[in-house]
Amino acid sequence: MSVHLYVAPAACGKTTWAMEYVREAARDMGRTPRVCVPTLLQAQSWRRRLARAGGAMGVHVYTFDSLFAACLNGGRRPAAVLADAQRYRILRHVIADLPLAHYAPLVDRPGFAVSLQQLVAELKAACVTPDAFRSALAAVDTAPRLRELAAIYDAYESCLHDTRSTDRPGLGWLALERLRQDRHACRWPLLVVDGFDDLSQVQIDLLIALADRVDEIIITLTGTPPDDSKERSLAHRRFIATRRRIESALGVTARELPGVQTPKGCHPLFHGLEEGLFQVDHRAPLPNDGDMADVLEMIEAPDRAAEVRAALRWLKHEIVCRGARPDELALLARNLLPYRELVRQTAREMELPVRVVDGFPLASNPAVAALRDLLRLCVSLSREQGSPGLPRRPVVEAWRSPYFDWMACAVSDESDASSDADEPCVIGITEGDADALDAVARWGRVVGELEQWREAFARLAALPDKEPAGEGEEDTDPLGRGAMEYDDAMDEEDAGADDAAMARPVTGMPTGQRARVLAQRFERFVRRLTPPEDLLSFRRQVAWLEALMGGDPALEEEKVGASSLRMVVRARDADDDLAARDVAALQEFKEILRGLVWAQETLGDGEEVSFASFVGELMSAVDAASYRPPAHIGDSEILVADVVQARGIPFRAVAILGLSEGEFPASQREDPLLRDADRDLLRRHGVVLNPSTLSAEAGYFYEAITRPYARLLLTRPRLADSGAPWESSPYWEEIIRLTTARPHRQTGEAAPDPALAASWPEALEALAPLDQDHEGWQWVAQHAPQRIETLRRGADVLDDRLRRKASPYNGELTSLAGAMAHRYGPEHVWSAGRIERYRTCPFSFFVSNVLWLEPRQEPTQGLDSLQLGNIYHHILEGVFSSPTVTDPANVDQLLAVLPEIADRVLDAAPDVEGFRETAWWRQTRAEIVEQVRRSLEGLADISRGYELVACELRFAHDHPLVIGGGEDRLLLQGVIDRVDRNEHGLRVIDYKTGGASAFTPKALQDGRKLQLPLYALAVRDAFGLGDVAEGFYWHIRNAQKSKLFLSGYEGGVETACAVAVGWVQYAVHSIRDGEFSPSPPREGCPPYCAAAGFCWHYRPSRRG
Repeated sequence: MSVHLYVAPAACGKTTWAMEYVREAARDMGRTPRVCVPTLLQAQSWRRRLARAGGAMGVHVYTFDSLFAACLNGGRRPAAVLADAQRYRILRHVIADLPLAHYAPLVDRPGFAVSLQQLVAELKAACVTPDAFRSALAAVDTAPRLRELAAIYDAYESCLHDTRSTDRPGLGWLALERLRQDRHACRWPLLVVDGFDDLSQVQIDLLIALADRVDEIIITLTGTPPDDSKERSLAHRRFIATRRRIESALGVTARELPGVQTPKGCHPLFHGLEEGLFQVDHRAPLPNDGDMADVLEMIEAPDRAAEVRAALRWLKHEIVCRGARPDELALLARNLLPYRELVRQTAREMELPVRVVDGFPLASNPAVAALRDLLRLCVSLSREQGSPGLPRRPVVEAWRSPYFDWMACAVSDESDASSDADEPCVIGITEGDADALDAVARWGRVVGELEQWREAFARLAALPDKEPAGEGEEDTDPLGRGAMEYDDAMDEEDAGADDAAMARPVTGMPTGQRARVLAQRFERFVRRLTPPEDLLSFRRQVAWLEALMGGDPALEEEKVGASSLRMVVRARDADDDLAARDVAALQEFKEILRGLVWAQETLGDGEEVSFASFVGELMSAVDAASYRPPAHIGDSEILVADVVQARGIPFRAVAILGLSEGEFPASQREDPLLRDADRDLLRRHGVVLNPSTLSAEAGYFYEAITRPYARLLLTRPRLADSGAPWESSPYWEEIIRLTTARPHRQTGEAAPDPALAASWPEALEALAPLDQDHEGWQWVAQHAPQRIETLRRGADVLDDRLRRKASPYNGELTSLAGAMAHRYGPEHVWSAGRIERYRTCPFSFFVSNVLWLEPRQEPTQGLDSLQLGNIYHHILEGVFSSPTVTDPANVDQLLAVLPEIADRVLDAAPDVEGFRETAWWRQTRAEIVEQVRRSLEGLADISRGYELVACELRFAHDHPLVIGGGEDRLLLQGVIDRVDRNEHGLRVIDYKTGGASAFTPKALQDGRKLQLPLYALAVRDAFGLGDVAEGFYWHIRNAQKSKLFLSGYEGGVETACAVAVGWVQYAVHSIRDGEFSPSPPREGCPPYCAAAGFCWHYRPSRRG
């Protein structure tokens, strides 16, 4: 029995030597060597290198977890080795049952259980039993928080003991127990422990136990022998401490690795870096000129995204220009989390195969996220929630989700009178139903309650069937407003007077039978998602949820189920990479479900819980869990990992990200549960735990820069994620001190050299400022001519738009003039509002009135501007039309009828206008009545000597205002709010709810406010009531007239009308000619414009 401890600096061939030793031992099956390495990644590297070296039969490669398990073979094994989810559930059970005082506020916090998991793992790795922990605390005057930690640890271990189970940290304890009890166990010929820079106490204890029964134990460790004058105090500090512990525990003395030498092919620069790192007496800079300048590069990128792009571009250069295999390359970071998605996205663009080693948060997986949102809907439908709530967005997203098969999911349909209630039928949601459901919710202002959905469906089902316009047909009434369009509805600040505008469905809205069919599917959807009402055990809750999700057809023990959403089946239908990712996440999710069942039943906790409580517990476990997409066995991929995971693995070239302050070295934070002062006290009483702020960062960096043997790239972002300047890492400065390398500073605007472009977007961006005869353009023209053509077309479009040049890409659709002239011919009926919209911005008119696009507004409770304007119009019309009002100037008569008229209109408003009352509705009603009262007083004051002629005077298709004749004939429609008369003639008043500032003579002169003079023409020509002597806009909420008076317009009423007619003719002719170039208003574009989200000339209004 012999133990040998060999040490050598990093990248000096320890693993190569150990591998040759193992292969020699296994030659001719003479011995069966066992190898133990720190991580699964290193185990894979060992196996791969063994295979490339010619193989070695019978060699077993372990991590310590699997070595513990090997030691248990043939002995008493635990009933179960807990997965992380099961450990988490037991800890949650323990802390819920204990009478905690100090930690009581944290009991329900998922992060508290996660922190406890980490603390328990640390205690067990240090071989600290609950008794030892409690005794050490009893020896000092401890705070209640520490006594509670001891109680939690003791209760947790008791649970494991009672259930004959263990966690992964506890496997070492069981292995040690077995070795103490069975002196014949683990009689192995050779054990090689390779690649470690630190060993826990339980690992050292196992080696002590194996030393008496394994013929030969060889341990390799990074570092130098005790008498070596080259010992590096900072870079090797952790290695020195580990070496001394091993020497003391096993009674050996470290020796230099036999035949230590720099591996073949390793560049001298890396040997120099290894020797000089953090050595203050190493002052002569390592040369980095000539060929050495190609070995070490340093890049200062503007931000993380540019940093990742530079690193992956560098790695692709290694593959394309230097012939490296992807699996010879690595991209490392101290903390991979902020880089992970950037790496995935950029690697996909550059067509680089990458393998991200680190696990992903389970909650971040799209399939699991969709399921979480669905479970929230299930909870909202549970009995304990009172009134069932179904918010619009989650419901619609559930219908749209590619992870749920609503078409084939079966459910009993008690609402379907045509079928047997016990006979299941499919939910039947088809493609396009989600859009229809969204339209129902927006139209019906569904905010979230189930009854709101049902009310919207009932109202739509009561309407007659309406088929959408077929291909090539024009929907002449896309807003569903009937034969009448009201001009105020076209003005953002002015609501229209159409009481049906918001009560009728928009184009494509299901009505009649279509609405009834969609409502039936919706009810089946609700029925399938409604969870069990009774309190149930976790097993029964999980059974219901798994039946909803559906099984994996690839597993014989799982059934898909007719009433399931076939989630795994749908996930497997995706591309291979996405399918592997999502299936792995869903499998981990199901492991959590099984862990919850196991924990409850094993702990003897038969408590039955509500569905909401079950989901809350499940979501806590999901938040604490991670998953790993499967590796592509046999594929050559660039390794993407954190520097700790990649220790001990050699690479041809390595790029290291994140050498900025606080990133690498990582900031050290004190353990909030067991502080360093607590650890110091415990150490004095035999419980040895490292300080939580003890830094191993220097050692990690030392190991990271010694991973490559040919080329190394170091990068850092100059700007933090917040945009603030980010100082460089001291390790960055150390490399600059050691070498003559000088960082290359990238700017945010700099495009890569065309020769170094790693993707098509990069190549085209790099070539963009160069002449067309550049060799790069010629190469692209030869290899991808379609890309140049696409780029040129895009450039032409952009140029046209920036120069406001008349072109089809800038609204100049003269090629459609024939279609426009036909659509908007002499029989088309216009409104002043649409003409004003065209004059304000032709492109806005095109989007809203030619394409019929509308802004997608979120359903809300309460009034919008259109509905508010309708209410004002209805109240004023009712007051002035009242039989008891004989004199419009008699304020007493007006105010006498106001309360009754206002109450009638306001009582009916929620149903008529289609909005939902809020808690402020009562206050809003009072404000509306007060504003109308002030307007009535103002109108009465300016109506002395006038008699009322008409209110709400409508002219439309059957009675339009006709302008011109022949092919130039124009038809106009509208609603004139009020016409009065005195001895001088007629007066036209048009009500507005917005402010008066925009209604000026200049606005008429520019063609932006045409309604008033056009209505004056309609009074004279369409109704034959006579000449109009006066007209103005009345602003209801301000109780004042506008600055625009027809009589005060330069040239009088006739001139005002002539100007309006001129602009109408100009606008209609331009529309018929297909002229729709964007023309943003001087004051900026209104937020209600339907093109706000994509117009290239959009400028937000200065008025907000």
